[in-house]
Amino acid sequence: MLHKKKTIIPLLSWASFDFAETIFSANILSVFFPLWLTKVLGGEPYHYSYAYSSSLFVSVIMAIFIGRYADKFALRKPLFLASVALSAAGLLILARCDTLYSAVIAFFFVNLFYQQSLVLYNSLLTSVSDEENNSFSSGIGVGIGYVGGAAGLFLISKFSSTETSAFIFVAAAFFLFSLPTGFYVKEKPVKAVNGVSVRRILKDRKFLLFILSCLFLTEAAHTIIIFMSIYLDKVYNMGRQGIVVVIATAAVVSAAGSPLIGKLSDRAGAKKVFNMLFPAWALAFCIFPFVPKIFVYVMGITFGLLLGAVWTTIRPVLIEMSPKEEVATRFAFLSISERMAAIIGPVWWTFIGQIVDYKTATLSLAIFPLIGWLIFSFHKKSASV
Repeated sequence: MLHKKKTIIPLLSWASFDFAETIFSANILSVFFPLWLTKVLGGEPYHYSYAYSSSLFVSVIMAIFIGRYADKFALRKPLFLASVALSAAGLLILARCDTLYSAVIAFFFVNLFYQQSLVLYNSLLTSVSDEENNSFSSGIGVGIGYVGGAAGLFLISKFSSTETSAFIFVAAAFFLFSLPTGFYVKEKPVKAVNGVSVRRILKDRKFLLFILSCLFLTEAAHTIIIFMSIYLDKVYNMGRQGIVVVIATAAVVSAAGSPLIGKLSDRAGAKKVFNMLFPAWALAFCIFPFVPKIFVYVMGITFGLLLGAVWTTIRPVLIEMSPKEEVATRFAFLSISERMAAIIGPVWWTFIGQIVDYKTATLSLAIFPLIGWLIFSFHKKSASV
């Protein structure tokens, strides 16, 4: 049960950004931008891969400095709102691009500021939740987020006559649904009085092993997010509406499952549930390439649940091992792990897909969560020492 001072309004207001960012992710990253880039502007999958990966590379450098500054001066919320505004403005600029390279450049900045908003948002979880229900609160955010993804995909796909009009709708939705986080979440006045030592964090072996394990697990997650639409198009020859239905159906199931996963994690321990995700992802990648088209929706739902479980548990596990005055900075380190994963995974998948085929590329992804599982086992041993 939430502490008396933690009302449901701040929690739902915080979770409203999960709603907003999943509208962004589902529509921009998973469907409309990659399809627009490849089908309308004449780009190739590698154009998207390189644009996405390069923006993430820059974002990981920014995240350390911004997270450290946010922790030192207790400015997590103001910097979060600034990142949201800049990303939404970038989407409006993207909608006016009419060449491949101008679109790639505009997308670079859109994604750059979007990624910063995620880091700062995650650090605000400690302002709306207590230690004993961090996973449930995180799961509420993930669940509401998937509702946003499903609703956003359906409504924006239905009312957008072109991809560029979809960018405008997404910009408006992303900005408006982020505002409750700014209005109703009261940031805890926790300042790193003596500053935040990056060197000290780099000496925390337990934390670094966890971050490294996250790299290999989220490599799988980010690759699915980025290339699901292209995979369904290339392998199963599915049209835009069919792709939207697969992703939206998975999102609805994830929305219902994430709070339950969060509740389970609070009772059993977030680390235990998180540990189970590594073999689950590996098994899914071993099965997915051999699934006939009639069962694609089942696999879509499976990956949706796995994605929800990752985002539900990863935040509480990190908060559990982090000093309160360093949460934003440590989430920046997690973002480095995730961004590196989002660079390595897509490049790997694109490379294998081009030299062999996309089914083999997907099958090969199973090795990454298995490596992450091995590293996480060392993390647990280090924690017990």
